[in-house]
Amino acid sequence: TVSVATLQVSINDLVINKGETINTSLITPAITGYIPGEDISDVFPQGITYKFINDAGVTYVQGATGVYNITIEEPGNYDVNYTREGKVYVNSLSGNVRKVRTYLDCIEVKQSSTNGLNYIANFRYDNPNSETIYVLHGDDNRLTGEASYLGETPIMFLPGENTFKIEFDGRKLIWTLTTYDNTQKSSVSSEAT
Repeated sequence: TVSVATLQVSINDLVINKGETINTSLITPAITGYIPGEDISDVFPQGITYKFINDAGVTYVQGATGVYNITIEEPGNYDVNYTREGKVYVNSLSGNVRKVRTYLDCIEVKQSSTNGLNYIANFRYDNPNSETIYVLHGDDNRLTGEASYLGETPIMFLPGENTFKIEFDGRKLIWTLTTYDNTQKSSVSSEAT
């Protein structure tokens, strides 16, 4: 018997706006596990074909919104194991989109800490829109400053107010979020020290 080799695949996330086509050139999969002597051009001679399907099994069509899993069309001579299945987040941006605002509610002192992160920043956001807004980590959704910290900002901003916590060492920690306000992007920041 001959066992089929398994490709290990990791795919990045994307954010697009409603009505846009998915630009597959922005998808950069990391693929390992080729048998000796083969590479991506041997296994995918026509290029990689991607599938975009949500958790309910519905395939993405232009004009839809929501979250879609990114997978690849499996080659006939390999199995595929996803070490990271990418996602396409589709923002609605319909009508009068208003920017998501950020706030620092308070800073807590931790009762005990073994990692030097003695404080907890309690951040809050307010999404005044009726639909979820998606912003990936990067230039439009980032933490900066001199602080050492543990935790991440959300990438899914549900309608209304929601909170999250970041452990940090007490030095300056700035959360900057850029979202659409009508048709223009607008940034807001909240600082914890």
